[in-house]
Amino acid sequence: KPFTQTVLQKRLDRLVLENEELVEINRAMDEQDYDRAIALCDEYINANSRYAQKCYRIKARCFLEKHLYPDARTIYEEVLEERPVDWAQIGLGQCLMEMDELDEAEKLFDQLINQNCLCLEVYDSLAEIKNRRGDIAKAQQLLEYASEISPNAILRQQTLAEISQTNGDWERAEKAHRKVVRLGANSCYESPENYFKLAR
Repeated sequence: KPFTQTVLQKRLDRLVLENEELVEINRAMDEQDYDRAIALCDEYINANSRYAQKCYRIKARCFLEKHLYPDARTIYEEVLEERPVDWAQIGLGQCLMEMDELDEAEKLFDQLINQNCLCLEVYDSLAEIKNRRGDIAKAQQLLEYASEISPNAILRQQTLAEISQTNGDWERAEKAHRKVVRLGANSCYESPENYFKLAR
């Protein structure tokens, strides 16, 4: 169902207010000062702020970045006890992957796909699980699907190129490598290695 202009404007206004309120937390995240971001999140959570839910999400992401997976898992599970939200399910799945609980992670991601979750990160994570288990063909299929929807995600294209090459699908690998070179031009992702992989 498409958004009306009024609904879209309200959402944009709400996001602007949220970003203004959480500017210090966002700055800490940009600077990768995760300890400071966690401390700031705790202040909002303890004050029962209207942005407490957002702060739980940021705090859990900080724990993921710090490789404190059990701490992140606790937050995601507590949020999911209240209500099912995609971001907490995805985060929990990523925790489980990092803790090598692949069966449970796969169940979560499959469930999200069956629920028509629009977040393509789910397909990336599920592809990684398939890749770890040696099901390279399925991993490629998942990445191809996500790449059709969002063709300009350079990191996904890099992964797709590598997996396609492993599969011996040289046509798909070349196509993905070309995409990486084009998307990476004049960006932080530009690298001689991208051109080398394409030429190879």
